[in-house]
Amino acid sequence: MPPIKLLLATLLIAFAPSVSQAETQRELSEALFIAAHLGHMPSVVDLVQRGANVNYANASRETAMHGAAARGHLQVIQYLKSRRGNINARTTENWIPLHHAVRFGHAHIANYLLAHGAPLYMRTRTGQTVFDIAQGTKDQRMMNLLERYRRR
Repeated sequence: MPPIKLLLATLLIAFAPSVSQAETQRELSEALFIAAHLGHMPSVVDLVQRGANVNYANASRETAMHGAAARGHLQVIQYLKSRRGNINARTTENWIPLHHAVRFGHAHIANYLLAHGAPLYMRTRTGQTVFDIAQGTKDQRMMNLLERYRRR
């Protein structure tokens, strides 16, 4: 784990409410949102086991799944999905985790999401598809991956 991630994960664990304290589902869910963004699996698992909502959405309607997709954390996405995490949750801008994976060039995440039912033609609020996003980033590997799914 890169040093900055290790530091952030350590801080997350240090400042997370302890099991002995009264915890609200919202507090746990907000901590899960952060842990998923960081890709810190021990915290993700612990928080879900303690009652965090895997589909908790912030004010922009982003979920832990969106954050994990944007940062390339496949193990987190797989775990959240196994706990009924919504791989097609929409933000206020109508972005799904697949849009984030494509935007940030995480082909392994895009492949996993598409293989598990993410819609290839979902449009953002501004009308962009994942094809438009991939073309905008000039990510040939991503465009090739998306083309393979288009032909199915």
